[in-house]
Amino acid sequence: MQELDLRAILFLLLTRIKWIVLSVVVGAVLLGAYANFAMPDKYTSFAMLYMTNLDEETNAAAATASNLTASERLVKTVQTATTAPWALATASSQLGGELSSGQLGSCISFSSVEETSFLKISFTHTDPDLAKRACDVIANTAVTAFTATGETGKASVYQRAVTSTKTSPNVPRMVILGAALGLVIAAAVIILLSLLNNTVRDKEDIQHRLNVPVLGEIPSFEFVAKGGKRKHA
Repeated sequence: MQELDLRAILFLLLTRIKWIVLSVVVGAVLLGAYANFAMPDKYTSFAMLYMTNLDEETNAAAATASNLTASERLVKTVQTATTAPWALATASSQLGGELSSGQLGSCISFSSVEETSFLKISFTHTDPDLAKRACDVIANTAVTAFTATGETGKASVYQRAVTSTKTSPNVPRMVILGAALGLVIAAAVIILLSLLNNTVRDKEDIQHRLNVPVLGEIPSFEFVAKGGKRKHA
């Protein structure tokens, strides 16, 4: 098996540029077509919760840096409480059993809003109307679940679920991913085939592989065989 340095690899890939371009195009088309025609459309709705460690309404002076830090900790608490089995079962019941506890848990995602006391609850589903209704139910359940923990603080729904928007599949992203995969696969195949190729093409190959000087070489010549056919030797 021969070795290739970086310069040789680049030269090798350039000599096979047509195959690489073809592989990139095929990869982009295939993955783009799969995303556009085979992947189901998914819609996401989100609601916002506000978390504070203050039990009562206070003025702005009371909202110190320590209070903000405590509120950020409460954000993590409400995430854990909301995905508890009993909380998901409660949400499933309020939705009339349209989604099971397991289905609800797999569709929910949480994210803190730029290190603030706000918690964003997102719900993704193939049915946009169900995604919005489920997101509202989850937001209300989150408040109840947090209260049940007994933590000092308060959770409230700051913004109800918004109308669902299509978030998947992202066809342009899949096209780019397909092109990247095509490029990587083509380059890997070309390099691998070159490394496995033991053909000696010229004296430079002999010198490179055996690390010995070439004292001479027999030139190729043409002769006429029986039947008038020309052959090379």
